[in-house]
Amino acid sequence: MMPPGPNDVLRWTLLPGLSSQVFSEGMKQRIGIPVTFAVAGVGIAIGTSRSLVALYDFTQNLRIVLGDPTNAAQFGSVTSIAVSTDHNLLVCGYSFGAVCIWDAVKGVPVRTILPLRAEDRAAQKKDGHTRGVPVIHVGFVGSKGNVVSGDNQGHVFYHSVTRVMLLNTSATVRVHPASSRLAYPTTIYALAPLPHLHHRAAYPGDTMHLVALSTPYKMAIVSLKPLQTQYKLSWVRESKVDASAIRKAAPMSCLQWWPPMKQKDGERLSDPLLAASCGPKLMIIRVSHAPTSRSRRDSSIPTSDLQFTVDGSITTASNIVAIQWLDESTVACLMSSEEIVLYDVKRFLEVARADVRARQVACHDYFSKALASLMVPVEMAYYQSLRMYKGRLFIMGLREITIAGRLSWTDRLKALVTAGKFAEALSLGLEFYNGKQRNSVTGLPPSETERKRLVGNHISELLNTYVEMSLSGYDADAVQSARVSEDEEQAGGEEDDLSVYRSLCKTAFDISLAIDREQALFSDTYDHFAEAGLKGVFMEMLEPSILSGSVTTIDSPVVVQDFITYFVAQGWVQRLEQVILHLDVKTLDIHSTIEVCRRCGMWSALCYVYNRAGDYVMPLVEILEVLEKSLAEGGEENSGDNGLYTVFVYLAYVVTGKAFPIGVMTKKEAGNVKMDLWSFLMSPFYATWPPDESEFSRRKIGAEPYPYLGILLRWDVGEFLKALMVMISDSGLDGEGVRIRQNVYVEERGGRG
Repeated sequence: MMPPGPNDVLRWTLLPGLSSQVFSEGMKQRIGIPVTFAVAGVGIAIGTSRSLVALYDFTQNLRIVLGDPTNAAQFGSVTSIAVSTDHNLLVCGYSFGAVCIWDAVKGVPVRTILPLRAEDRAAQKKDGHTRGVPVIHVGFVGSKGNVVSGDNQGHVFYHSVTRVMLLNTSATVRVHPASSRLAYPTTIYALAPLPHLHHRAAYPGDTMHLVALSTPYKMAIVSLKPLQTQYKLSWVRESKVDASAIRKAAPMSCLQWWPPMKQKDGERLSDPLLAASCGPKLMIIRVSHAPTSRSRRDSSIPTSDLQFTVDGSITTASNIVAIQWLDESTVACLMSSEEIVLYDVKRFLEVARADVRARQVACHDYFSKALASLMVPVEMAYYQSLRMYKGRLFIMGLREITIAGRLSWTDRLKALVTAGKFAEALSLGLEFYNGKQRNSVTGLPPSETERKRLVGNHISELLNTYVEMSLSGYDADAVQSARVSEDEEQAGGEEDDLSVYRSLCKTAFDISLAIDREQALFSDTYDHFAEAGLKGVFMEMLEPSILSGSVTTIDSPVVVQDFITYFVAQGWVQRLEQVILHLDVKTLDIHSTIEVCRRCGMWSALCYVYNRAGDYVMPLVEILEVLEKSLAEGGEENSGDNGLYTVFVYLAYVVTGKAFPIGVMTKKEAGNVKMDLWSFLMSPFYATWPPDESEFSRRKIGAEPYPYLGILLRWDVGEFLKALMVMISDSGLDGEGVRIRQNVYVEERGGRG
């Protein structure tokens, strides 16, 4: 078994022991050339050109050979094969028209249904396959060993086997068409009986023995008890088959049931699903009925309560020549282009594709002779070379039999990493995390929470390895030395070199944020960039992430401090202020951040930090102190720091109940803020803030009386009056109990207060 490559979606496993035996020259001479096969709990049954069936177990040992080579001239080659749901019986169709049911355990025939000669059919008033017409479809119906069979001339028969007086007898009933005489060329592209399940709960069609069949012109679901058509779908969109319909005949059609499955409660069964294709179109048909409390053995359940619903469809690029279900939501289609394509039939999307030309999938020409007069080229029959057992595909080629199983999600990622494709592995892992590729792999937990936890941890470790390996070759000291010695044009080349690491950093941010692993981003990933001397690259990538809202909190004080230090050193004060306005203040070091805001004149950020910390008066105090100093030094308004005009916008916002710079306050919060700011601003004397009655908290700014109003009027009377007009026009001042609480903040002066 070869390890999967970076582009592989399936793990291919050759069955060497079985293949070397079955396809050896000696075995071909003994039992014939492999023609068709089936896979079930009994093992791998291979039908050959000498009318024999070689039955192998899953350890690739030959258990038994069913049949007698001397009957090859009478029966011809095995052209179809199927195993019963209890794995005890096996049915074969032969190229000369016979049908034989075998006891797969004892290796003896249970019943042989011989074909009829055309001249004997009318004389004996019997019905059945005509001698010389290949039986290319067989399948079990119900639980009593009854079978259906279809030949390449368009005839389908139901063979019921009964035991009378220790003897097995059979009765054959025509299912399709209604008459043995056909006025137009036809065949049976596909025949699929609904598998029978032994379960106490009822499921749609459980007592009706549903069989789906498809011709070049239509698809029908027929019940055998009673014998009637329950659902019909035209491939040619004509009400009847005529010359016009013949010209529109389908080149190929395939059918495959997904049987009812136990639900989580173990009591109910899911609805049967039928995957049906016509040329390049795949559709899913659901069989359901209204809920009933009656026992599944209750014969009073009406047959008319079945509902057939097309869940959806998808049109592929080439014709579908074989279909197998991998699970309830995933269908594998073998295309005429010799590719296996996996489709998610819940969302009707392609999820994976694998080229199988190297497998040389065996095919047979069962339809061209019967449909020679049609105006459309028909496809070869591949459906007998593709089987499914326990979620894995078994493929019969011209020289070998192989098993194809979906890779686990970890193996898919490992294959890409081994090939050095880290970026592709991370991208694919992110799709697993979001559930977009869950049908193309195995091993993903069904629970979304568990899937995201498991895949997220794996991606985080993979990303950490990728970043560490990518940065290991970067030497910051060497680059710095080169920058000093190079001219300006060469220095530009160094900037181009950093583009690789910027791209790496962007990948780290995108993946970490997508999988909700910010903690790893600001610890392990940042440490790798810092150790490599590329803090700046990380910081410059952090900025747009914060401004876009992707990052709102930074749990690492080191990263926050380094970010502020880096932006201040670069002179990007305005950009830094915008970043602070987008961060959650709870993750910041309040005192150091306020100090930076004060030192760099980031007054909007200073107001924002104070406000989010619950203090709306202190920003006014801070700005008033700066205004007083500026007025003292210049004697007039300072036009050099326009950021100080933030105070007027700030007052107009918060006094009217709006959060600064954006947002709204709660009604209670807005009321308290209004009283605090009005009380402080309108104080005729120096007020204390915070209101702890201490000398330290008394804000001796400006000159009494009304020291704070005085500073604002001296700084810019026009702007203050504009702000005041907004403040006093606030409708919230009426009827909300807002009042100036003088005695709380104002020092009592001889009874005044």
